[in-house]
Amino acid sequence: MTRDLSVAKQWLRQRRRGGRTVGLLASSGAVRLVGEGVPPSPRSNELNPIGHWFLKPFTDFRSAGALETPMSEFGCQGLELDYACLCWGGDLIWNDQGWLPRMMRAPRWQIARDTEKQRFRLNGYRVLLTRARAGLVLFVPRGEADDPTRSPDEMDACADALIAAGCAELTQN
Repeated sequence: MTRDLSVAKQWLRQRRRGGRTVGLLASSGAVRLVGEGVPPSPRSNELNPIGHWFLKPFTDFRSAGALETPMSEFGCQGLELDYACLCWGGDLIWNDQGWLPRMMRAPRWQIARDTEKQRFRLNGYRVLLTRARAGLVLFVPRGEADDPTRSPDEMDACADALIAAGCAELTQN
């Protein structure tokens, strides 16, 4: 796990040699990652961008290997990469009771109270966490104190929970 997206991208670039596939992943509900420099994923009905993402070489900016655009759980379900970076979003945060699924209802996050919506969000992260065959790095943003939709305290709690669960901290080489 890393708190620096450039470190995660460097880790992926080191692993894409020999035809190995690499790419960024992000939950469809992680809409505030754009504030961290991570653009939205293509929608699941946008077949051309999804096809380009999986099939083009890393030298093509539309490909997964270019490390510019993430794929959501909908675009990558049933498909895998060799190495991936999951960009953690504010749609699933940690509190003292466990993982808390949320939905963006602009201008703020709302807790998902419906059990089906909670399971849906948790399953989305399960899908994303299982898309890498050989290795996965998690990028947990630091957040921004002036932006309540990107709370540093909430992101710190997520990072701490992931480390406590056994994630090792990735440092810059």
